[in-house]
Amino acid sequence: MAAAVWLLTAGRLCAEEPEVTRARELMQRNPAVAKVYYDAGNVFYKHGLREEALQTWQRAGGLKLTYAEPHTAIGLAYFDRGENEKALDKFKQAVLIDSYNADARYYLGMVLEDDGRLEDAIPEWEKAVRIDPYHTEARLSLADAYVNTGQVDDALKEYQTVIRQKPASPEAYYHYGQALYVKKRYDEALKALENFVRYSSFENQDVDDVNAAKHLIKKLEERIS
Repeated sequence: MAAAVWLLTAGRLCAEEPEVTRARELMQRNPAVAKVYYDAGNVFYKHGLREEALQTWQRAGGLKLTYAEPHTAIGLAYFDRGENEKALDKFKQAVLIDSYNADARYYLGMVLEDDGRLEDAIPEWEKAVRIDPYHTEARLSLADAYVNTGQVDDALKEYQTVIRQKPASPEAYYHYGQALYVKKRYDEALKALENFVRYSSFENQDVDDVNAAKHLIKKLEERIS
């Protein structure tokens, strides 16, 4: 077992997590390896050492100028604390370094959507799924955006793709069922929503979504019968 490192925090001693200690040791042994600093930043962020994580990711980016991941991580940290302008700059920087970074494009779209720029977010998600056809989060975001911009047929195709790739995905079934309902394809909507409820039992699904689906299922059963 790794020996505990004791730190003074808020006027009291506390033991540093062994994983954090290990990350610091690796940084000391590999002072010029960007990946080591990037991984250490992830460890620090995971354990609530947010400012140290940011500094470590910045160091990783400085060690290897063609390394997009540290910029993506910094962007996520900014986005997480509501600093969208800084997050946007970082995601754009990541994409500039690596235009085939699907995660950076996905998160860039997320910030744009959060800023009310859905039309600008859609192309980023389209690029993300072209780069990585199995990027589920980007494809679901794209499908939802298509629904919100009146492109329901395109949305249905994206939901179907996710379901083919991940047959037990509750989120895909939920939104697929909603879109089918909009298209008045009630039998298919009922089946999709029933699958959503079925697979929700295996995941920590939002209770409100489950209740909404059950309510819509009841309406559909009454309509179809």
